[in-house]
Amino acid sequence: MQCRVAFSCFLVALAVVAVKPALAQTAITIAYDTQAFQSRKLQAGTIGASVSYEPYKPAQDSPEAANNLRYQLSYNGQVKVSAAVSTLSSGEVALKDLDGDRTAEVIVSSFSGGAHCCTNLKIYMWRGDQFIETDTGFLDGIGGSFQDIDHDGKQEFLTVDNAFLYAFSSYAGSVPPDRIYALRQGRLQDVTRNHPKDRGLNNLNDRSALGAWH
Repeated sequence: MQCRVAFSCFLVALAVVAVKPALAQTAITIAYDTQAFQSRKLQAGTIGASVSYEPYKPAQDSPEAANNLRYQLSYNGQVKVSAAVSTLSSGEVALKDLDGDRTAEVIVSSFSGGAHCCTNLKIYMWRGDQFIETDTGFLDGIGGSFQDIDHDGKQEFLTVDNAFLYAFSSYAGSVPPDRIYALRQGRLQDVTRNHPKDRGLNNLNDRSALGAWH
């Protein structure tokens, strides 16, 4: 009798495991050896993305016009944005709540290639009944990173002031100051002065950290 009960419990446990849904993927990263793919899905709550990619072909495409990273963004299953960016050997599409409102933003990272260059991050935020887009502009190397530096549930964007590169010295001799941005009202706003104790949290002034990009 005990064996029957134990076996029945084992079958129930297997059934529970079998029907448990897999965790949805929230990021796709592109590397130099990533092969072409079509319509890979990302999902975080009500926000979804469908991503397709083809490696850049120097003989056929110019870096600016390749548009080889394509994506559709959806809200509650309804496609709201169809767009594409050009990226060379590196990139990412990620869903992450940056502003603490429990709705994920979509971050699309692309890399231009070239010495001492350049990453751009497009950020899509759901507001009202549409996605609003902003971007970091093209930034040196890996660009920067999102971190919740004051532990308030909202992510700040940490980077360096690219205007100082080559301004007073060679690239290798340049030490640009930190810049900290916060996502507010659909835009990245400079809040560096609000964080005097949080300078130096990124390692973008360490040229060895950028070696893979140069």
